[in-house]
Amino acid sequence: MKIDPVEVFSNALAIAPIRFLFAWLSASLGGFVPMLLADGSDAFEGLGWYIPMFPFHLVVTAFMSSWWGVIAVPLILVIAYRLCRFMTSDNTGSELMVIFTLAFMISVKPGVDARMVPTIVCSTATLVATYFLVKRDRELYPE
Repeated sequence: MKIDPVEVFSNALAIAPIRFLFAWLSASLGGFVPMLLADGSDAFEGLGWYIPMFPFHLVVTAFMSSWWGVIAVPLILVIAYRLCRFMTSDNTGSELMVIFTLAFMISVKPGVDARMVPTIVCSTATLVATYFLVKRDRELYPE
């Protein structure tokens, strides 16, 4: 069976916008959940501008977070790498969970400042769930 390079390239181009949309929404949701924990239902007031401005919001949050910026700025680089990796390879949904978790960890400081216990519980649960999901995914689908 021959592999047609034109067909492979056209399939990759056809799926790229959908993969981009999934990555954008996963990261936007990951960045929005700490705002939801911090502000409750008032966080939905800013949701309309938040999703289109998501990359700018993450970068500003990372650089304006005082001591948290030491952790958040390197996470910006990791999330950029993960987004590129998700866009260019045939990864499963666990990569979206990693993107969600990284965006969550970048934006988590305002949630910790406002409501510490629920935010720490949610962030710990997110990290543990992501770890086990990625571990299971790597066992099922070795690269």
